Amino acid sequence: MSLAVRLVLFGVVLVIATSAAIGWGLTQAATRDLRANLEARGLAVARGLAVRLAEPVLAADRARAQRIIDAVWEENDVAQVTVLDDVGRRVAHRDFNLPPFEGSDARVIYPVTGPPGADGVRPTVGLVRLRLSPQGLGERRARYLDRVLRITAAVAAVGLLVALAVGLALARPLRRLQQVTSEIGEGRYTDALGELPRGGPSEVRALGAAFRRAVAAVAEREATLRETNAQLRETEAARDAMTHMVIHDLKGPIGNVITLLAVLEAGGLDAEDRALVGDVRDRCRTLLRTIEQQLDLARLSAGPMTVQREAVPVDALLLGALDQVRALADAHGFTTHVELPDEDLVVALDRGLMERVIVNLLVNAVRHGASPITVTVEPQAGGLAIHVEDAGPGVPPDRAAAVFERFTSDGPGGGAGLGLALVRLATEAHGGTVAVHGARFTVRVPT
Repeated sequence: MSLAVRLVLFGVVLVIATSAAIGWGLTQAATRDLRANLEARGLAVARGLAVRLAEPVLAADRARAQRIIDAVWEENDVAQVTVLDDVGRRVAHRDFNLPPFEGSDARVIYPVTGPPGADGVRPTVGLVRLRLSPQGLGERRARYLDRVLRITAAVAAVGLLVALAVGLALARPLRRLQQVTSEIGEGRYTDALGELPRGGPSEVRALGAAFRRAVAAVAEREATLRETNAQLRETEAARDAMTHMVIHDLKGPIGNVITLLAVLEAGGLDAEDRALVGDVRDRCRTLLRTIEQQLDLARLSAGPMTVQREAVPVDALLLGALDQVRALADAHGFTTHVELPDEDLVVALDRGLMERVIVNLLVNAVRHGASPITVTVEPQAGGLAIHVEDAGPGVPPDRAAAVFERFTSDGPGGGAGLGLALVRLATEAHGGTVAVHGARFTVRVPT
């Protein structure tokens, strides 16, 4: 429910409640006034009758007394008229056939007095007793209530219009603030500044001014951030271009060095020189592998890449990866064990990338783990899980996420810390995930 509707409803309820309370109070006061007026009117009737009935009562002329009260006009305020003499005998009586008030408090009694005596005092010779009727009071009260209801309805209508005007006046700037907030979320700061409310109550004006200052500050900071980001992108692009150039320039010479070392080794060296050349050749191969991993990482990090899926037998994928690390594993005295499902599995993967993933996990196990290494393949619904586990201490739980970042290798086996980063990027390129629990790495990819 909007603020304008709430304000209008609140105003309507407030006006109706106030009008009803005022109307009820006025009605109660009017009822009391009308009751007092009724008693005054009855007293006036009784006084007039007492003056006219003095002689008939003194003469005990009941017929004349009856004619006098029969001549009284038919009042809606009087239900009964009774005339009594000084000993309480009824002299005359008339019933107007109107409902009387219940109880004795709705009666008017007025004395009938005779001529003054020698001492100037008029003796009481009888009584005029009137019982009042609520009929006239009810009619006047109904007319009064009708006026009160009309006035209350008019006040409620005016209050409704005022509440509607106030609600709209308060809601309009707040609705503008809501629109401005949406524009800010879309980055249209100039439009937002132009549409901020400047009128309305002082609180709304203060809120609009504060909002205007905040929007201007956010727009200025965003402009600064955009400029800084543009500079950072330019710097990063230049750095990546330089890195790619250096890497490409290094691959050729290092490959030539490896070739020359192989020639030297085949040319007939003694055992000491052959061991030295072999060590240099291994280091060059490690450096070349690091350069190739850096190129792969740059290619995967450049943006979303499309993997080239093809039908790959799982056993062929694993055997190809094991062949690439067999020499390294033999040199470090590692044995490997592969557990394949009973059925022949053929899955749709990018063979080159996934083979690199398994190779990197095996190399990581050789460098930082302990023999033996176990590779397990687990078919899953719509995917494949490959587990690579060694007998080493494994990765501490607090390092489980950090090992897949670049340049995080801190184990005794060396390395540049790029292999596991490549594993994560290549797995994510397939739409999969990689995780480590102790010495067990698990790659899950949809197939």
